[in-house]
Amino acid sequence: MKKNQVIEFEPKERILEKAKSYVESLDLFFEEGDRAVPLLLKAMKLADGDLKREIISTCTGSASWTRTAGFADWR
Repeated sequence: MKKNQVIEFEPKERILEKAKSYVESLDLFFEEGDRAVPLLLKAMKLADGDLKREIISTCTGSASWTRTAGFADWR
């Protein structure tokens, strides 16, 4: 009889790593916007102070940029 292999993962670390990738790359943030925003909201609960500030800066900066660049009407 085979034993089931359990793959261990750390959801907290995965969320924080993905959040860092969105903060570092606005292109990725815009490409995956439908997934990026909910993940960044989850990350806000888990992140340290520095990452929280970067997330807020990314979200507010990208919102301002899309509004001024006309992307709000893009869809």
